Amino acid sequence: MLAENHSQEQLLREAGDQEDDPWRLPPRRVIHSREKGKGTQWFYQMLVLLFILLLIGLFLWGDHYLSQMENPVTGT
Repeated sequence: MLAENHSQEQLLREAGDQEDDPWRLPPRRVIHSREKGKGTQWFYQMLVLLFILLLIGLFLWGDHYLSQMENPVTGT
């Protein structure tokens, strides 16, 4: 908690410094704060979806394959 307050105070000081210098750009995290997180979340959601689809496909393929196999007990 103390480190978090310290970093917030530092950001406020940096923002105050920017007001003095008109040529200074704002920090990158201010401009691009949440865009990276959205892309990462989308990527992981797609990975989970593809994994689930792979599992469903493997189960269906296995069921189809096993239903066509000859039963060794009955010989059919």
